[in-house]
Amino acid sequence: MSGRDNLTASVACRDVGHLYELTGGRAGPLDGVRAMEVVPYARVVKQSGGLVADGRLVDPP
Repeated sequence: MSGRDNLTASVACRDVGHLYELTGGRAGPLDGVRAMEVVPYARVVKQSGGLVADGRLVDPP
């Protein structure tokens, strides 16, 4: 790795509360953890009933 960090991790959280519990309650108190940066990345995995026109989601009529 390059840059200021020497460890990276990817996690999947069910909601913001779960992410907060993970970062503040579990990972934050670990010995040696001096700083933490959280970068959320979200994408739609499955969407039922979405209306698409010209390759874009549109509001239903």
